[in-house]
Amino acid sequence: MNQSSSNRINFLVQASESVVQSNPELSQYYGRVMTTLAEKSSTKMDITIKRRICKKCLVALVPGVNCTYRIRRKTSKKGHPTQVITCSACSTSQCLILKRNYKLKCETHGKVTMLQAK
Repeated sequence: MNQSSSNRINFLVQASESVVQSNPELSQYYGRVMTTLAEKSSTKMDITIKRRICKKCLVALVPGVNCTYRIRRKTSKKGHPTQVITCSACSTSQCLILKRNYKLKCETHGKVTMLQAK
């Protein structure tokens, strides 16, 4: 994995989230650049980064600003509660199953994760 592309993706995520309230078009542009950079450099993004970007309009999802988070009780096939994230710009919804003691695959494999600012 290329370290410079990982750093740039990390910067673009943070920049997209910081400008989403003042300039949503710029946030959407950063999202497009981030996804094309990840595709061209063959970098796999962490699932936490993917869940913070709308799949349709590529704008950063910030709760209370441009998206809503809702929890439905036991609506999945196996009776687990689901978290529904709805983008206010394009009305696209993501449904995430909430399970206790559930670990993502990215916790065991190396992928781009958010770097902490010093």
